[in-house]
Amino acid sequence: MSIQGLLVYATVCLTVITYTHAKTIIFHPPPITSYVVYHTNVAMEMVNLGHDVWMSLPHFMIQKNMVKDKSIKIIEFGKDLGDLEAMIYKSSAIVDTFWAGEPSQEWKALYGVAAECIRTAPGILSDKSFVDKVRSLKPDLYVIESIPFNMNMIVLPYMLDIPYALIGTFHDVVLSKVPYSPGEPIFAGDKFSDKMSFFQRLQCFLLYVARINFDVFYDSSFISRFAPHKPYKSINELAANAEVFIAEIDHILDYPRTMLPNTKLVGGSSASSVKPLVGEFKKF
Repeated sequence: MSIQGLLVYATVCLTVITYTHAKTIIFHPPPITSYVVYHTNVAMEMVNLGHDVWMSLPHFMIQKNMVKDKSIKIIEFGKDLGDLEAMIYKSSAIVDTFWAGEPSQEWKALYGVAAECIRTAPGILSDKSFVDKVRSLKPDLYVIESIPFNMNMIVLPYMLDIPYALIGTFHDVVLSKVPYSPGEPIFAGDKFSDKMSFFQRLQCFLLYVARINFDVFYDSSFISRFAPHKPYKSINELAANAEVFIAEIDHILDYPRTMLPNTKLVGGSSASSVKPLVGEFKKF
C-alpha cells in the first residue's frame, strides 16, 4: 500500500472511531445570562472533545445571540413566553434590592425566582415542537443546571427516557441525597460557614427538613402531569438518580464533605486560564 493510501486509510479509521465515540449532549441552563455563559463554557469543552452538543434556549435569548460559538447548536423553546430573565428579576427584586443598597435576603430572593420558574415551567414542558426536537435527537445525556429553581426541567429527560446529569456551582446535599450532617450548610450563603453557631445549625436543620418533605423551590406535580406514563417520583428522587452530579467547588480550599459516589467536585469551569496573584492578593 502506498503512503498516500495508508494516510487515507488512517484518516478513515480515525473518523469512524471519533464518530463511534461521539455522544449527543443537550445542555439546559436557566434563562439567566450568567448561567447560559457558564453552560456555554462547559459545552464548548464538550465540542472540543468531539461530541455533538446542543443547548436549549428560550426564544428571547436566541434573539440576543447569547451563544456566539456556532459549534454549539441551539434548540429553541418558549417563543410565546417573553423575556423570562426580566420576569425573574422583577418577581425576585434582586436587582432593585442591590441598587437600593439594602441587605440581601437570599432565601426570599431564591423563593421569588423559584415561584416565577414554577409559573413558566408548564409553558416549556408543553412546547410540542421543543419536546419533539429533543426526542428526535435521541441524546445520550441531558445536562441540567442543579440550582433548585431550575429543577422543574428534570421532568423533560425523565418523560423522554433520556439519561441526565446535574451540574452546578454548589453542592446541594438535598438534591444529591446526602444524609444530613448538622456540620454542613445545605445551601451556599454568606451567613453560613464550617464554624456555625447553634442557631445557624438549627436553621440549616429546619431548612433541610423542609426541603426533603416539601417542594419549596419546584413542583413535583409536573411529573404526573407531563409524564403520566412513567412511575411517579418526586423531583428530589429524580435528582438522586442522576448519572452524575457535578459541583463546581474547589475541594482543596473547602472542608470535607459527605458525598455519594455519583457526585464529583471540580475546581472550576472558567473559560480563561489561571493568572498569578498580584499586589495585595499575594499576601493572602
